[in-house]
Amino acid sequence: MFMPKMVRGDDAGAGEARVEVAAPWMDAIDQWADDAAKRLVELSTEAGTRLPLGHAEERLFCAIAARLEASGVSRKVAADMHGLALRSYQKKLRRCTRGNDPRSLWTEALAFVARERKVTRARLETRFRRDDRVVLGAVLFDLRRSGLLEAMSNEAEPTVRLTPRGERLVRVLGVGG
Repeated sequence: MFMPKMVRGDDAGAGEARVEVAAPWMDAIDQWADDAAKRLVELSTEAGTRLPLGHAEERLFCAIAARLEASGVSRKVAADMHGLALRSYQKKLRRCTRGNDPRSLWTEALAFVARERKVTRARLETRFRRDDRVVLGAVLFDLRRSGLLEAMSNEAEPTVRLTPRGERLVRVLGVGG
């Protein structure tokens, strides 16, 4: 059975006792995190490009939050477990639900272009009308700079499509189908 270690004296500061958590499951969490980090690096550099790692962090947070809620843990307790104030936790939870699809705007935009084959800027702005236009523009710029989308100059309106590199990444990620 796990028992927290009590530390007293100079280590605790101001004569108070503090609890030092050193449980066997901490090693398991560390090992899991190392394995997950290795796999994320492999995926994020697949096809010679870079994926936004913030998406992985966001998905992990959302998955843990959903499991905690399903287990009956209150949002106040879950916020504390994440080291967040309740209001910050609730704000972060709202970002988990982009409609019914918790994927990042980066991934959603890439998948949308993959499904549509070629898309005008106006069509993208209509599809992502609930998202900030500046953020959408930054995402599209990043996708082009990453070599996943290309601008089609011979079109009447600004239009983008996937590059061969983008097509490979869409297949690896399994999005856009």
